[in-house]
Amino acid sequence: MTWQTYRQHGTQLRDASVALTQAVDLENFDAARAAIGNMQKACSNCHDKWR
Repeated sequence: MTWQTYRQHGTQLRDASVALTQAVDLENFDAARAAIGNMQKACSNCHDKWR
């Protein structure tokens, strides 16, 4: 994995985390669930390469 790829994964995780925070602030359960799914995908995309 290159530094750029690692950074992309980190950016995906950050963006999903921000979306989760916003969804929770708005008490939007569906958006929060989607954001958690995106966080899991970001983690998996990175960790699948490093296992």
